Amino acid sequence: LMQMHSSYVVTDPKGTVLVECGKLLQKGRPKRDAKGNIVYRKGKDGKREIVREPYRIKVFNTIDFAKSMHYNPFAYISEKNREKDILKFVEVLIKNTSSSKQPSGDDFWVKAEKLLYTAYIALIFTIYPESEWNFETLIDLINSSECREDDEEFKNAVDIQFMGLECWLSDDYPDDKEIDDDYYKETLHILKEYKPDEEQQRLGAFALKQFKAYKLAAGKTAKSILISCSTRLAPFAIDEVLEITKYDELGLDMLGDELSALFVIISDTDATFNFLVAIMYSQLFNLLCTKADNSDGGRLKYHVRCLLDEFSNIGEIPNFEKLIATIRSREISASIILRSQPVWYCKLRASLRLYTKITQTRSKATVTRHYSLAERTRSFFLKMAKNQQYGNSINKEHILKKIIQQRIQEQFTLKVEKLKQNSKWIYLMNIKVA
Repeated sequence: LMQMHSSYVVTDPKGTVLVECGKLLQKGRPKRDAKGNIVYRKGKDGKREIVREPYRIKVFNTIDFAKSMHYNPFAYISEKNREKDILKFVEVLIKNTSSSKQPSGDDFWVKAEKLLYTAYIALIFTIYPESEWNFETLIDLINSSECREDDEEFKNAVDIQFMGLECWLSDDYPDDKEIDDDYYKETLHILKEYKPDEEQQRLGAFALKQFKAYKLAAGKTAKSILISCSTRLAPFAIDEVLEITKYDELGLDMLGDELSALFVIISDTDATFNFLVAIMYSQLFNLLCTKADNSDGGRLKYHVRCLLDEFSNIGEIPNFEKLIATIRSREISASIILRSQPVWYCKLRASLRLYTKITQTRSKATVTRHYSLAERTRSFFLKMAKNQQYGNSINKEHILKKIIQQRIQEQFTLKVEKLKQNSKWIYLMNIKVA
């Protein structure tokens, strides 16, 4: 961080990195001219002083929401790719709010929830004002979706909105005399005042398809689906969470256009709100990749480096192994920081598979020194290294030489730091996408 050579996204457990480096980043790095020389100017006292480029500091704090900037995931569902972005958003939400012990038989309920979320979010973007594009509106729609097991013909407020949407898109309205429900009549009168544009036609038709698929469920089944949705979104019952997701201040799509430092403060003991962090990271990578693809040269203006501390605890980012293998050419890099064996055994296995995929794209790899670990964790890594066919010797230098020789043969660039002789230190392969 102190090198200040790029924009940063930092996972900051407990918020200590923000305190230590925030003032330095706020002061900024020295500005340089086209030749790389530092630019000076005349100060108030007549002395020459360095011209600086200050960083824009952003904070997303899931420990104390009162100290956080607002983050609204709905703000990053793009106009050009609304349907795709809605599906991606729902997928991330489901994955990061599901139990790891969820039985396979629950797959039906998950798919039914996806239909409902997709239909309601598409409805929000079709007929609701932009100020209501947030989680609060989504929860209101779910709470208004009353089902009656003994009355299949009952229409709740959301059913009526979709009925009105269908009439609005087809420009075919029933006669007022045929309408008994006052809310339905009022809804139609409001919609008649406007004509749907091309985007509303497309998105509205998408919402109707998803909603009709959900409505195939019987009353008892639909009620169970709604209970599952309400349970999943229970964290949003907290007023602070509703407030922080009401509108957006993070400007994730601007990280590659200006010098910025986004500090994502998460709890290392409570994972209740980590699904918000996972959604944020998922949208961040997608936004930056899309931004780079639409820029001259296919690169961002400023390199964006992501320092992902406590990677095991930030939730699941869909297709991350594919993202990290492709972001290098777009001026984006990610450093994954993991802890001891009990916490991230599964993550380590995944990262080994990830390493194979990355080397096939000829990305640079580095061998760096890691921190001191317990003897049990050291034995774990040595055993794992032998299982990866790097030799039977438990000598660290021998194992690393085997790794280096193999990578050189594959024509990859390897940088090796000097090894310490202390047996309590181990050295890990740490992927750094330059």
